[in-house]
Amino acid sequence: GGFVTSVTNLAPSFSVTKSVKDLNGGAVVTGDILEFTIGGTNVGNDTAADVTITDFVGAGMKYDPGSLQITLGGGNGNKTDAVDNDEAEYVSNQKAAFWYVGQNAVPGFGGDVAPGESVEVKFRVQVTASSGQTLTNQAVLGAKGSAGGPHKDYLSDRDPQKVGTQPLDVQVD
Repeated sequence: GGFVTSVTNLAPSFSVTKSVKDLNGGAVVTGDILEFTIGGTNVGNDTAADVTITDFVGAGMKYDPGSLQITLGGGNGNKTDAVDNDEAEYVSNQKAAFWYVGQNAVPGFGGDVAPGESVEVKFRVQVTASSGQTLTNQAVLGAKGSAGGPHKDYLSDRDPQKVGTQPLDVQVD
């Protein structure tokens, strides 16, 4: 007889979504405040470690100071923009927001997200683009596997029903 060996590759995997809400409703126009929500669910079979979310504020948008939040999966609540003692920061010279999410996340280092668990963050921007322009935005969730899987980046997807990861586009009226 022989031996049959089965090797299961343990790895986290994320489904990352991104949505936008015009806080005053109606058409998106210059000067409006938009709130972006980024969510990630571990759909893999290993706990993710050092889970971070990064979002670069693109052309036609200006970060709304003091709007960083973690709403699910870690140190929930409002966060400061400064690189300090909480789990988020906005680095203006990079036009980038960073969150350190998951259980036991600390400033500068993400925590753990078990299979089936989710994280969610929010922030706001002011529209600076002119009428007829399109705002494009896509976030990145980064994580490594607790069982030794390498770090991997997962792009946000505005339409999980379509193949691939589509950035979120907002038309300015």
